[in-house]
Amino acid sequence: MNRLRELQRAEKLTQQELADIAEVSKRTIQNWEDGTSNIKPEKAEKLANFFGVSIAHLLGYEDNDFEKANQN
Repeated sequence: MNRLRELQRAEKLTQQELADIAEVSKRTIQNWEDGTSNIKPEKAEKLANFFGVSIAHLLGYEDNDFEKANQN
């Protein structure tokens, strides 16, 4: 499971705003969030850079880098 929804809510972004950032449709964001489809590597990199987290964290492989970023 990816953490896209968690990061989106933390930044108070709508799905449409996130779609605009990732240059995809709102439906694609919905599919990524519910696990219907996977985030392509170049989109994962773009979103990870936007949120200031690793790709591994965005995709749900690491737990602590988002929490560390918010503690500083």
